[in-house]
Amino acid sequence: MTIPDSVMVKEIEISDLPFDWKSIPHSHSTQEIGDKFISDNEFLIFKAPSVIVRGEFNFLINPVHGKFNEIEINSITKFEFDIRLFLK
Repeated sequence: MTIPDSVMVKEIEISDLPFDWKSIPHSHSTQEIGDKFISDNEFLIFKAPSVIVRGEFNFLINPVHGKFNEIEINSITKFEFDIRLFLK
């Protein structure tokens, strides 16, 4: 994916997330953070820590942002979850 250099990315640190951000089932508080990201419409990209893979991040794209059409998808790679993540 190519994102224009002019695009500012909103980032959130783990320390700024609600205490229940990794809860199962998912917490409503994290959904509210995402909803606010979209409704504020200030940033095109939101970088959030991954719950599944420590040290990795998820990048959320705001589809209603004015610069949405400037993002280019260069390639698509299928991601397969390791089945051990789902074993109890």
